[in-house]
Amino acid sequence: MRQVLLAVLCLSLAACAWLLDQIPQPPVPSPTPAPTPGPSPSPSPAPEPSPGPAQCAMPYPQEAYWPIPGGVDVFALAVRQAIQSVVAGTPARFQGSALAGDVVKLLTLDGVVARHEQPGADEARHWLYAAVVTRLRADGYCVMAFGVDQLVIGANAERVKGYHLVNHGGGDVHYWPPRYEGDLEVRVGAPATCPAEAPPVDKFRLHVSAAGTFPRGRRVDATPVARGEPWCLSQGFVDLDGSGQGRCPYGQEGAGEAQRRACEAREGPYKWSQRETSVWLDLPADARNPLQAWVAVNYFGAVRVCAATGACSEVEVRP
Repeated sequence: MRQVLLAVLCLSLAACAWLLDQIPQPPVPSPTPAPTPGPSPSPSPAPEPSPGPAQCAMPYPQEAYWPIPGGVDVFALAVRQAIQSVVAGTPARFQGSALAGDVVKLLTLDGVVARHEQPGADEARHWLYAAVVTRLRADGYCVMAFGVDQLVIGANAERVKGYHLVNHGGGDVHYWPPRYEGDLEVRVGAPATCPAEAPPVDKFRLHVSAAGTFPRGRRVDATPVARGEPWCLSQGFVDLDGSGQGRCPYGQEGAGEAQRRACEAREGPYKWSQRETSVWLDLPADARNPLQAWVAVNYFGAVRVCAATGACSEVEVRP
């Protein structure tokens, strides 16, 4: 009997096992493989900034620069290349070819050879200096136009080297290989003042530029002069009339420029006017120089300038 029950139980268990084998089992998910880490990207280095033009300031007036011995010409090649770049870029402003061995002459806006003190020559020369200064600054040099026919260039504003760019040989304005004029240094002293004994302005010396010298019109320059031979002699002026009432400017050119400007400022403000028929109309002074004014190129009439003291002078402007 016991053997029969065991047999039945075994058969039941076998059937259950067979039934369990027939039930579909849920699939066992395979583990997702971890991604293989790639190499970490190295940060790109920041590009080095390109050096720009030299940052410098040359605020000093012409009389603050003094020649010093022992200079060495180190910028001649750079200045020559700047001139050649301007000539090549604006051939209409020049006559002749340096490559052919010609003397390259500067032309005016009218296309004629610029001649010393002739209409258009000043504008042409100033244009050349400005163009060369712009070229040198673009090349990274600290440079500025200096006076009326020179430029100064250097590593800073305290010590610079002077160069002439043009020659007035034969009356024509032509550029030559730049002439090194020597080293200059800045000597800035105490601000100049006008001496208390300087007489008041007595009159003005007036000069009208030639027609065609400047595109904007004709320039009228005024130089205040004081009267009194003792004062003028004390300032180094000797070309007087001997009357004791000789007149002179307020300072010599060069060494006396700073005092001259101080005295001229003391005598201002100045009033300009131009005559239209019988009426005097206000004429604005130049924005940069109160002792200069401009009239139309075809203006015909008189121009007058007066000091604050009431001293006045007139000049006739003719075509």
